[in-house]
Amino acid sequence: MKLSTFFVIPALFWASNGQNLNQLFNLVPTPGGGSCNSAQSTALGNWLTDTLTLVNAAVADMGTFDVNDVNATPRLTKNLMSWFKVRVTKSGAMNAGDAGKITTITNTFEALSDFLAGRNTLLTGKKKPWLFCDGDWQVETDLLYDETGKATQDLSVNPPVQANMRTYAAPPNAPADLAPMLDLMRQGWPANPSYYAYWSSDVHDYMLVPSAKRHTGNPRSICNAPTGQIYFAFTIDSMLLDTVTICSDSFTALSEPFETIQQSMTAPAAANIGTYLNNVSPRGLTLLHELIHLTLGTDETKTGDSGTKPTECLGLTGAKAVKNPDSYAFFAWSLYLEAHGANNRKWHTGLSQA
Repeated sequence: MKLSTFFVIPALFWASNGQNLNQLFNLVPTPGGGSCNSAQSTALGNWLTDTLTLVNAAVADMGTFDVNDVNATPRLTKNLMSWFKVRVTKSGAMNAGDAGKITTITNTFEALSDFLAGRNTLLTGKKKPWLFCDGDWQVETDLLYDETGKATQDLSVNPPVQANMRTYAAPPNAPADLAPMLDLMRQGWPANPSYYAYWSSDVHDYMLVPSAKRHTGNPRSICNAPTGQIYFAFTIDSMLLDTVTICSDSFTALSEPFETIQQSMTAPAAANIGTYLNNVSPRGLTLLHELIHLTLGTDETKTGDSGTKPTECLGLTGAKAVKNPDSYAFFAWSLYLEAHGANNRKWHTGLSQA
């Protein structure tokens, strides 16, 4: 098993490049834990199509950027300046010190493009990740299973029973990562356990969570947020296979106001002046956000969540913005909306302008 410590449908939905959810992800058949119902599956299919649209457009736009003549691409340049703090000289060239930003931005969208084309070169084991709806694909347990999903037997008792991670002593021939996991599970037990384990019968691996971040609710779920908070989605890249979990609130207006790009662009607010970008955003931005974590990694040095709203993203330094998934999501959406939206509105400031 690959020890994971957490600190923070069988239907076809085709994207325009021929890839679909089933080709890109492992999916749980309904009604299994973590499966997506019919409405969620339809929504995710739409999100995948929209994500592909935005990524393809961003890749194409970035390919036109001329560091020596940024005025040749004013729409792209203004969005790069706003979302990633790319600097421009008086002569109309990009500041040479920002070359690394452009490389990072380009590589990020190309990594997304590769994933959407079925090239999963950066994923754990280079294998297809899992996509779950809601958090019931994990079950809190003290019982021990192996990497095949088979119950590990404790042979020190008669008759043998399934091993309990709080009390089981790993045998000499056990996998190298088992003993460290058991040590963590024994910390503070039984009065105040320091960790709780969540098993996935799909991934065949555990995620260990510090007691302070133990899942809440009944049943306990990674998607159950503390009072006053909302969890939309999670990407985990520290298990045997990478996983993306889309929580139920992502499918509602609590995340973004519109289901698809088409609905967003035809909304009356999209044609007006003074509309905030997040008030006309499609819910597929949630998927785009998670795919950045999935393709580049969840480590904060790679993709730290420094801002999740347009106003927060616009306030980031360039160094933080190029690691922030929502900076890419809103950059791609603003860039696309300026090219295809109503009345030639400008959106790179986060507020529609003439």
